[in-house]
Amino acid sequence: MSVPVRAVLVDDSASNEGLLFEELRRGGFEPELRRVTSRDEMEVALADGEWDVVLSDLSATHLGAFEALSLLKERDIDIPFLIVSEALGEETAIRAMKAGAQNCIPRASLVRLCPILERELREAQIRRERRSGQKALSESELRFRTLAESAPDAILTVDAVGTLLFVNRAAAQLFGYPVTALIGQPVTSLIPEYRPRRPRTAADGGALRHAATGAHASGRILPRGLRVPVLLGGARSRVERLQKLVERQQREQVHAQVAHEPFADQCIEVLR
Repeated sequence: MSVPVRAVLVDDSASNEGLLFEELRRGGFEPELRRVTSRDEMEVALADGEWDVVLSDLSATHLGAFEALSLLKERDIDIPFLIVSEALGEETAIRAMKAGAQNCIPRASLVRLCPILERELREAQIRRERRSGQKALSESELRFRTLAESAPDAILTVDAVGTLLFVNRAAAQLFGYPVTALIGQPVTSLIPEYRPRRPRTAADGGALRHAATGAHASGRILPRGLRVPVLLGGARSRVERLQKLVERQQREQVHAQVAHEPFADQCIEVLR
């Protein structure tokens, strides 16, 4: 089954377009080519939809490969840029690769085009997935921090060895330290009895709880009534469980206010 591929072709020659079209067909692609011969035409093409690759002659009359590559970078479009040209010396190819072209293919070796294109399309897909994952992680982390700061009780996050990664304002107030003084410190400096625990199974992301005392900056000991859930799991599950935790804390705070009782039983939540 042919693989659809949309390509912007920077080339003065209609006959070159036909040769590239046939080579892509032979290599298992179903090509859609848009030939451009000027900067204005390329700008219109790039704005006209999503493209999979740019194929460029080295020295088109009004739009050379280096100018086309620069335009692609200006638009922050991450797709393969392949130079396919007659005049392709080693120095020029090295310069083009340093400028950001993924590969340079002499027109006499056009048989290399499809294997190179397949590889570069895979690499581009990997980059897109990586960016998407990083964006999702950043959004998840932002949501986590927003939720944590809205919690009425103390919330800490630690890494696998118990180093503090995040401390909300309620936790800083409870322990009597500024937030900046706590990041990077061992959680045992606040909760001496804390010990990292592992889930029962690799898929078990449940909370593990144990009673513990806390150490205030003044030296006084906070009561053993403090609860320390240790939540294990990835960023998404961590946010989901934090949402439930904050909702529970807020309900407890409301109930205490309705009963005209002081809401003084702080709860430290340690999440990983």
